[in-house]
Amino acid sequence: MISLSKYNQDINIISFFNNKKDLYFVDICGYYGNWFSNTILLETKYNWTGICSELFPEIFETIKQHRTVKCYNYYLFSKSGLSLKLNNSHLSSARNTSIGVTSYLQRLKNITDNVNEITVKTITLQDLLDKCNTPKIIHYLSLDTEKT
Repeated sequence: MISLSKYNQDINIISFFNNKKDLYFVDICGYYGNWFSNTILLETKYNWTGICSELFPEIFETIKQHRTVKCYNYYLFSKSGLSLKLNNSHLSSARNTSIGVTSYLQRLKNITDNVNEITVKTITLQDLLDKCNTPKIIHYLSLDTEKT
């Protein structure tokens, strides 16, 4: 099986749960959805359900095309309902990588390099879970946040 995540997180979770199907995940900062995703393999090959949230609007639009789970364009924050402006210094973590340039990373870099500022809607983790009627048991939480 080929991992679609950065550090084989998907394969490790599948192994941890002994290839069990029909479990639940929450994926914060889900990226493009079909590559560099910690959860797409769980969704497509193991029938897991869950939610994905991505703060970059352009990447969020791509996620919606590749995922069947609920997808949201929120910035996980300590308070819900705010509109925050993130500038170049906030977006720098999306531009910097330590693993070399892949076509995915180049695409992400191109998006963020051309953006001086974005406005994002905030939500707390609890409010996101409540909004989605998340089950009481979450089998896997993938939390890949941006430096702000």
